[in-house]
Amino acid sequence: MPLLLTFLYSLLQDQLTDVRQRMQSIAENKNKLAAARDELRPIAVHGSMLYSLLSAMPAINHMYQTSLQQFLQILQLSLQRLVVP
Repeated sequence: MPLLLTFLYSLLQDQLTDVRQRMQSIAENKNKLAAARDELRPIAVHGSMLYSLLSAMPAINHMYQTSLQQFLQILQLSLQRLVVP
C-alpha cells in the first residue's frame, strides 16, 4: 500500500508542477496582452471617434453618406497622420 501512495503522491507532484508552469505562462501572456492593448488603445479611440463623426454626418445632409470603403480609406489616411503620445 505505501508503494501505491508514493506513486500517487509523485503523480500529483508532477501534475502540480505542470499546472504551476501553465499558470506562469498564462500570467506572462496576460501581461503581454495588457501591454499590447494599452499600446493600441489610442488607435482604437481615434477610429471610434472618426466612425462616430462620419456616421453622424448624413443627419446634416444626405450627401455626406460614406461607404465602408471610403471610411476605411479615411481611417487609413488619418492613422498615417496620427501622432500617438
